[in-house]
Amino acid sequence: MTSRNLRALELIKKFGQKSNIYVRSLKLLNQAWNKIDSETKTCTFSAWENLQTQLYGEIQTQLFFVSAYLAWLMRTIRGEIFDVPIRKNGQDDVFSWVWNVPELANQLMEMLRSSIQTLPLEDVKRDLLKDLYEHLVGKDVRVMRGEYNTPDWLAELMLDITMKKHGGLISPRIIDPTCGTGIFLFHAIKQLRQHSIFTKSARIVGTDINPLMIEIAKTNYLLALGKDQLIFGDDSQIPVFCLDTLKLSKKNLRMLGEFDIVIGNPPWGSLRDVKNPDYQKFIKGLAIDARLIEKKDTHLYTQIEVSTVFFINCVRFLKQHGTLAFVMPRSIITPTMQNYNFIRVQRLGSRFVEILDLGNVIPLFNMPTCVLISEKNGEQTYPIKMVEYYGTLPSTSSTLTKTKPYLTSKETQYTPRRFPLGKKSYYYDLFKTGVCIFPRAFYFITPIQIHKKLIEAKTSHEILARFTKEPWKISLNGWIEPKFVYHTLLGWEVLPYIFADFRLVVLPIEKDGERFCLLGIEDMYKKNYSAVAKWFETVDKIWRERRTPSSENRFPSIFDRFNYGNLLKHQSPTRRFVVAYNATGSNIASCIVDRQELTSPKNDVLEPNDFIADVKTWIYETNNYDEALYLCGILNSDTINKMIKPFQPRGLGGARAIHRRPLMFDIPRFDEFDWIHQKIAELASYNMKAMIERRFNGSRKRTKEHLPHNDEINSSVKKLLRC
Repeated sequence: MTSRNLRALELIKKFGQKSNIYVRSLKLLNQAWNKIDSETKTCTFSAWENLQTQLYGEIQTQLFFVSAYLAWLMRTIRGEIFDVPIRKNGQDDVFSWVWNVPELANQLMEMLRSSIQTLPLEDVKRDLLKDLYEHLVGKDVRVMRGEYNTPDWLAELMLDITMKKHGGLISPRIIDPTCGTGIFLFHAIKQLRQHSIFTKSARIVGTDINPLMIEIAKTNYLLALGKDQLIFGDDSQIPVFCLDTLKLSKKNLRMLGEFDIVIGNPPWGSLRDVKNPDYQKFIKGLAIDARLIEKKDTHLYTQIEVSTVFFINCVRFLKQHGTLAFVMPRSIITPTMQNYNFIRVQRLGSRFVEILDLGNVIPLFNMPTCVLISEKNGEQTYPIKMVEYYGTLPSTSSTLTKTKPYLTSKETQYTPRRFPLGKKSYYYDLFKTGVCIFPRAFYFITPIQIHKKLIEAKTSHEILARFTKEPWKISLNGWIEPKFVYHTLLGWEVLPYIFADFRLVVLPIEKDGERFCLLGIEDMYKKNYSAVAKWFETVDKIWRERRTPSSENRFPSIFDRFNYGNLLKHQSPTRRFVVAYNATGSNIASCIVDRQELTSPKNDVLEPNDFIADVKTWIYETNNYDEALYLCGILNSDTINKMIKPFQPRGLGGARAIHRRPLMFDIPRFDEFDWIHQKIAELASYNMKAMIERRFNGSRKRTKEHLPHNDEINSSVKKLLRC
């Protein structure tokens, strides 16, 4: 073999989706699949389906042959380059079924073997197999799974820092409990070999729940170790194990033992992103047991950050004085409600000692990132060391040596911010979110024609094109009774004091005195609303066919999804003024909807019915216009916008969530006899008129800068909140 360095593009060109080897391999795999008996097919694919459901909550059949191809390629590399025997037992995993057709299995292996012989795999500098995996699996699938693969330079940096903390050890024991493609294992072995301190015992260990990742990680393990250091007689001796870190038995815990360094990049995402309902329930239980969240905080369950559960769980691997370092979303070090306990409560004798803030390094991940480091010794104290990194990198796939010239750093200190501990607003429990008008394609409509007291309508083209994703990109067309057409606002259409325009939605509700009443399909037919009943029959059928397994249990019908949490009860047709503000976004904006002065969107001929708030807005209803102005003025003030900033999680575009944060501050109940309250209401009225007359365009923040009484409102709100 030559001594040149292998590059990722060369590997992808040779084995990627456009390569002859890939095409021929998938053809052989399909031929083998078609030749095996039906019982073996059923058992094999059932095992694959169970694995997919357990891991991701849904079945990705398109990856069945791709995964088998990758697994066979990895095993062939281990067999050809490192003489590690390839297993032939078709019952031991989901990839060995090809051996049921020996002639095709041998053809596949020989083809892969001959293609590998020309590759310079003796001195690979970084995790190239990660690049091949990302190419074959695709970004959308990886993001859905919560996989954010670590760049080589970051893995090297984290190992540098953690190994220095254990410089006195001859050879530290290291584990990556969510090892993925094995990038931390690869670089840990490389670094220890570089210093000639890698021993021949299983000092570096990896685990992962995904058997395909185990195949890749084992191969990376050998590539880092090198043929001259090979110490494994067969595949099973490579210390990379297919285990669920969160569900380890006592036997497996004893087998793995304790470690000096626990390092890795656990799965990211909110609990709502975990598609398997049983696994979702299991993680929620772990979060409650670890006091990451309180049982009573049901509104925060779906927002639990899964990586924090992994972090807490993996502390148990540490020896006394051991170090844990995980790549985490940066939101965990901001005082978000769902992460507040994680950063403040001590865990199993461990304490946070250092943070690497990577929020200003681009490109990296699709959200701001940090590395959180803890040690198993002593009591938690603050402040702790934080190193802020800055830089625009030419590539995410470089080594640390090539990346360092593009990075600068600054050492600071970190103390977690506390939530406002004073009195919450009188309105804290009175503002509510709107109903869940989702999937959007089911509800948002454009009228086509009116005929004999019925409206022909179709799914809004704009909603379908801009705000709908698969599997909900569905265009509906049908007739409905006009009384079921309502007005709503999307969160981003709420501007300071005004709104962009109404949207028309068809909703399964009707007015009933002081409330809106949800109607099922049977109710609609009983009341002779057969047109809208047929519309929602179609909608409910599509919902049942395409919903996730988790939604199947939580939302048996589309009506359960629409009125999740019984939020409809908080809206009333008898309360005239609706104060609304956006639930998400960088900057808060608030407007007032007057139910008695609804206008049809874009000069539509359809008569206005009523207003229903969407889940992306928070609302408070009142019959007191001055109270509405008072709240609108406060919520649009720069004062309140700045006060919530430290408590907002951040995405790549900056702060990104608002929700109840403005109401954590002591906004008092409106008092018509209080001169500050009246002044804020009066100034808000002037600003509203200015917005209506001038129709300012641009961002919410820039719009406020042009308002004539903005400074006066800010001053009044500061006095009101005594800040």
